[in-house]
Amino acid sequence: MGWLGLRKCCRSTKSSSYSLRPPFLWFGKNPRRPVPPQATMWPWTPHPNLPISNRVMPPPSPFADDGLPPLVPCPPPPPFGQPIPMQPPVWSSELNPELSTPRGTHPFIDWDITQFPSSARLHESSDSQTDPTFTSPAIFPPTELITISYGDTPILSFWENRWGPIFALGQGGHPVTLEDVLNAIYRYFDQPLTTEDQAMMSNHTWGVVCDAYHRRCDRPPNLRAYNVTRGPLRVDVLNGATKFSGLEMVIHAYLRLFLSPR
Repeated sequence: MGWLGLRKCCRSTKSSSYSLRPPFLWFGKNPRRPVPPQATMWPWTPHPNLPISNRVMPPPSPFADDGLPPLVPCPPPPPFGQPIPMQPPVWSSELNPELSTPRGTHPFIDWDITQFPSSARLHESSDSQTDPTFTSPAIFPPTELITISYGDTPILSFWENRWGPIFALGQGGHPVTLEDVLNAIYRYFDQPLTTEDQAMMSNHTWGVVCDAYHRRCDRPPNLRAYNVTRGPLRVDVLNGATKFSGLEMVIHAYLRLFLSPR
């Protein structure tokens, strides 16, 4: 083989050896990486607003019970300058001194409840008598209704449970006055006893009531005929304890009546 043939053989061998080498070993350096094509920004197309999917937490349900209390709408704030509401002052209840003073302690009302309230006299001292102030309020603060209890003994408690308490009402929507209280007491005990009331008594008790009835009829001679025709009254079950001895306030508009023997 001549020189020319040997040279061709070597060239062919070298060419074949180069073809077997990896491309990154060519010329001792890596080839350039292919550049991706640039995205076109124009014309711009809006992307639809799709919900973002979360594989960890599912989207909350509008009907889920989160355990929180329901929202309550708050009232609107008061307008500027509106006064802040405040609790009214609490006044202590007081009874008219002419009604609260016991008998024998001045001033006190001297009155027999078998007689009309106009016969009541106010004793300001041992030698001074005058008319009570009938138009003055019975209690303070004034009220249009007063309840009066008198059952301080077992017998009186029995009759009060049967007949009910005494109610004093103001006239024409006005507060209850001292005169309204005395009139209510008088009208309450001036009611005739019914046959049912008599059936609730023993023979001895009915005899005591009849004796009180006859004594009461003998007291005012000018009204004897009228009293006799009416028969025994509620006041006769008191067995002579017909003297007004004052009132005591239990709570506001609720009073207790005290009576004493003549």
